Amino acid sequence: MHQPTPFHDRAQAVLTAWRIGTLSFVEAVESFNALKYEALQDSSAVNEALVERLMGIVRIARGHYAHAIRHFRMARELYEIAEEPELMLLCDNNMAEAYRQRGDLERAHSIFVRTNEAAQKHDFMLVCIYCQANDGRTLIGLERFAEGLTTLEAALTLARTPQIEPQVLGLIALIHCDMTIALLQLGRPQAAYYAAREALVSAELSKEVRRRAQAHRALGRALSLYTPPQTTDSADAQFEASISLCRETRLDIELALSLAAHGESLLKRGQSEAAGARFQDALALYEQLGFAAEIQKTRQILAALVQKDIG
Repeated sequence: MHQPTPFHDRAQAVLTAWRIGTLSFVEAVESFNALKYEALQDSSAVNEALVERLMGIVRIARGHYAHAIRHFRMARELYEIAEEPELMLLCDNNMAEAYRQRGDLERAHSIFVRTNEAAQKHDFMLVCIYCQANDGRTLIGLERFAEGLTTLEAALTLARTPQIEPQVLGLIALIHCDMTIALLQLGRPQAAYYAAREALVSAELSKEVRRRAQAHRALGRALSLYTPPQTTDSADAQFEASISLCRETRLDIELALSLAAHGESLLKRGQSEAAGARFQDALALYEQLGFAAEIQKTRQILAALVQKDIG
């Protein structure tokens, strides 16, 4: 992979500042635009590609999938000009993740598998980790939970490599969050609880707001089904922590997901009225974001709650 330069470090610093919440989305975009202008002035394809890829990452988090894909495609083309095959594959991984979040799961899965195979041939370890982690999440979305868990475990093993682990603490947190979901679906709530605890530890070490919010949500899910002996923790407290972090930093997608997950937890515990309020808040955000599948699912849940009240 291309060796870090002062420009690379400055661009990554913008991404890090946005991830930990010290830069807003607008401020991050403005900073990236300034860096892109600098790269164009210097006629540096590598620097321009880096900015395009990082802008795509920020766009994904806001649900701007079409914009993100355009950024990743442009970055890939520039990396091809600069003869950077590892970074080209990293862009393929990023594009697949945008497709996954947009709901095109089969397409995303196909790209992840293909990109991982290419990365393995060249021993591009970091690309393999990202592809396997993202594909594990995709398989969970396809309800192939056992396969997803196996894929996530493989990604985690690679990510725990001593020379790589410090670079991917946020990703390790996300892997544990996804493992929590898979384990719950496979009927292993105790293992899910400990996976969620690991997610929170890694998320805190990474200092990334989004990962912390995701880890609190994962722990809330696990605590909805398993409470370890002598704990004072609660599912509601974890969901509230996640929701609070998302609101503070305008992470609307994560906020909607945490509201919906809290609603599901409350519903399982027989608190229909409180669950309905959470689902209503989630629906408003899904409608604002234009997430058709989530809108339909949430409306169905709310309709069932109304029918239950009438009955």
